Amino acid sequence: MKKIIRSFFAVFSTYSRIPAPFVNMTSEDMSFAVAFLPLVGWVIALVMFGWKWLADILGFSQIVLATVLVLIPVLIVGGLHYDGMADVTDAIASCQPRERKIEIMKDSRVGSFAVIRLIFYVALMIAFTYDYFTVSSNFLLYASLFVVSRNVGSVTALYAPAMAKEGFFENARSASSKYSVIFVILFSIITVAVNWKSGWILLTVFVIAAALTGFLTYLMAKRHFGGMNGDSNGFLTQMVELNTLVAIDVTIRIMTCFL
Repeated sequence: MKKIIRSFFAVFSTYSRIPAPFVNMTSEDMSFAVAFLPLVGWVIALVMFGWKWLADILGFSQIVLATVLVLIPVLIVGGLHYDGMADVTDAIASCQPRERKIEIMKDSRVGSFAVIRLIFYVALMIAFTYDYFTVSSNFLLYASLFVVSRNVGSVTALYAPAMAKEGFFENARSASSKYSVIFVILFSIITVAVNWKSGWILLTVFVIAAALTGFLTYLMAKRHFGGMNGDSNGFLTQMVELNTLVAIDVTIRIMTCFL
């Protein structure tokens, strides 16, 4: 029980800006931290529900609602995953040999390719968030995007081959308890179960889009870097959110036209 509690605090102190009691990040402290990543997603979802409630009361426009919704994860997580996406983008865009790509990814400086991708990414997230709420009132499914991305991130962090045998990503994975899979499965089931009323078509698209994005991101990381690391997992988190949002938005529009 002590390991679970300390891992709970560790995941929030590491993967978010949410104040949490300090832990030493020992192997014991990280036993379930990676498996607990979806909990950060549920906090993001709860804050989003609070913002939606406030926006409805104050009568904010849909574009203001959408923009703030996209910014909420950045405020809670601190841009950690955006940083990973930027690093991966610069590394791949360099078209250099693998060793050089890894060096570029580890470089703290942000290149022009990363800036361009971040601008495109945020613009697309705002646009499709706005569009989603013009065709759907299912706020729970939207908020669950930020949980499922961390469900997928937990799976890759625990089971996908790592880029290197050292570093925080590999240390967190190697410290994970063999029982972490129980929490991974449990959180995944909960994410699907709470959205059961969305209908089997949307829920199937939701799950497939998230899982497929995770798998393709792993293949990309394996090809360019030899495996996953913290940056590529951050890239994965962001792309699962965007790709799954686009998938369910397009599906709703197709269903509206033909069903």
